[in-house]
Amino acid sequence: MWLESLRMGSWRRNEYNSPWLSPTDAHSEPMLVNGGDRKICPASIMEDAYLGCRNKTGIIMLHHPECFTGLGSDETSSPPRFNKGEIIDTASRIIIEKDHRPVIPEPISYSTIVRANPSKLPSYFDCPRCHWMEVRAGLESSTTMTNDDSQNRHEHSLSVDPATFGNVFHRIIEIGIGNPGPGQNGPSTPLPKSWTTPIEDRINNIETHQTAFRELLPPGADLEKVSEVTSTMSHRVSDGKLGAMVRGLEVDGRKVEGLRTEMPFHISIPVEFESVTRGKWTPDGEEVLISLDSTRVELSGIIDLVLCATSDDGAPAIRAIDLKTTDASSLLGDWESGLLDSLGDDSIGPSCQAEESLLHKHRLQMALYHLALEESESDKEREGLIRRKVLPPAILVGVSGRLVEYPPETLDKAKKDLEKTLALTARMSLASEFPLSDVEKGYEDRISKCRTCSISEEIESKSP
Repeated sequence: MWLESLRMGSWRRNEYNSPWLSPTDAHSEPMLVNGGDRKICPASIMEDAYLGCRNKTGIIMLHHPECFTGLGSDETSSPPRFNKGEIIDTASRIIIEKDHRPVIPEPISYSTIVRANPSKLPSYFDCPRCHWMEVRAGLESSTTMTNDDSQNRHEHSLSVDPATFGNVFHRIIEIGIGNPGPGQNGPSTPLPKSWTTPIEDRINNIETHQTAFRELLPPGADLEKVSEVTSTMSHRVSDGKLGAMVRGLEVDGRKVEGLRTEMPFHISIPVEFESVTRGKWTPDGEEVLISLDSTRVELSGIIDLVLCATSDDGAPAIRAIDLKTTDASSLLGDWESGLLDSLGDDSIGPSCQAEESLLHKHRLQMALYHLALEESESDKEREGLIRRKVLPPAILVGVSGRLVEYPPETLDKAKKDLEKTLALTARMSLASEFPLSDVEKGYEDRISKCRTCSISEEIESKSP
């Protein structure tokens, strides 16, 4: 029966050289038979037995008692008697010499995708150990606190935490900011209608503020204090450059023709880094399966405000703006913020140490926004549309109302720091083994400034 199945299988596969077919089987469908003779060459079927496998597969035919004799045995000696237990016992006593030079397969190299949170980038750069704790250990660390975070001392002055107050004022800007529109001639390059619809500026409107309070303030918040600070900040923003621009005035040679608040973005950044490996455990040690030295880091987020403007010569431009409510509680008069040193200054870039520190702290996030807009405008150009020039990003300082632009050299350095941070994120995410000791050795200077890590170590050292 088995031989007949081999015979019929070879005929169906047109294997005319098969040893299971007779010379007459090639001309017509063979009939099932219960007997017959076949001449089989044991050497040929050991190479290919025509079993229907994708690759050549052979079988061993033990056709004579001498097949069971050992090497060098006498031809007249009788075949030995085999016992299964003896065979297993003999095999278990064989000592196999270890090959001290194992053949390691060449690792496969390919790219993958890593996802990161844009809001985490500043803390990732400030403290690589907190970065490692979150990426490798899965511990959600609180916002990294460095030695220059002075606002934490006054975070309860407003009766709400800084994050909640920031959300409130962001909401006021989102629903209250005006839009002058592009004018009668339309925008210099095509823009969605939602970007160009003229809207009256209402960031100083009390109803706008009350709407944000009802939506976001928690029970028990001191409404009088919050209202006092938001009123002061909104008036300063309105009196500053941004307020003038959204009212249709020309500022620094540019005039707004459209804007978008809370603009979502998604960007995929190619990143190269020092090679890491992924492998699996084996009794002889780790076996490397994959070698990785590049990936794409995907980031998604929201830009607070995007302005589209034209210059004196009509050249279209676009800029990302991020609102910061840092040191908002200082407007209650309990303490003095260094950001107020530049109050009333009309310069484009940072004009005091506090502004320089603020731009430095958020530089990675702003560099990312700039890259996202550059990629968006490049996509337009590839589609045959006119692209806008991407201006350096700017921070809207809430306590002073100043619109502070990133100097070109600061932005260039921020992009390099962003690249390094994303490379470290990728290596931490992709490597099978990435010990914390490697991070602590390479970034000791930055880790030493992190109060979060220092506090954790102090608590751990005091625990029993």
